[in-house]
Amino acid sequence: MIRVQDDAHVRIITIDRPEKRNALSVAMLEDLQRAFACADGVRAGVLLGSGS
Repeated sequence: MIRVQDDAHVRIITIDRPEKRNALSVAMLEDLQRAFACADGVRAGVLLGSGS
């Protein structure tokens, strides 16, 4: 799962799949691409992974 949060002009994208060590599936890659593509007004992006 990909979670997206906007904070002013910063888009924070979190990969939330800790049980698979945040490995990306094809569907998640497509979601990630959309998250960055639909970022009107965003000036910076932060990519995070959940879990420890």
